[in-house]
Amino acid sequence: MKPLEELNHYEALEIGMDATAEQVDKAYRTLEATYEPDSLAVYSLLDAADVTAMRERIEAAYQVLSDEEGRQGYDLSLRGSEESEISPGDGASGGDEETGDPVQA
Repeated sequence: MKPLEELNHYEALEIGMDATAEQVDKAYRTLEATYEPDSLAVYSLLDAADVTAMRERIEAAYQVLSDEEGRQGYDLSLRGSEESEISPGDGASGGDEETGDPVQA
């Protein structure tokens, strides 16, 4: 599992990018109940600070994904960051495969 700070909003809510608004709401409610401070599900697995951090992460994800305009903007930024993760040396950019430098014509 990825560290908490590396999860995108969809991963934090454990849903896919194609989730409906109803699925976003349901996932949020389920996770909020799971990570309640008094929840037996996390009592022996996480300390109070971890539970608080997870609840804050879930809340932040929900705030963005439950707002239609916020979600659209987030999806665009997420797609843009995925495209920028293509390394120059993987052949996708036409660069030198060993150095990643552009090939001179």
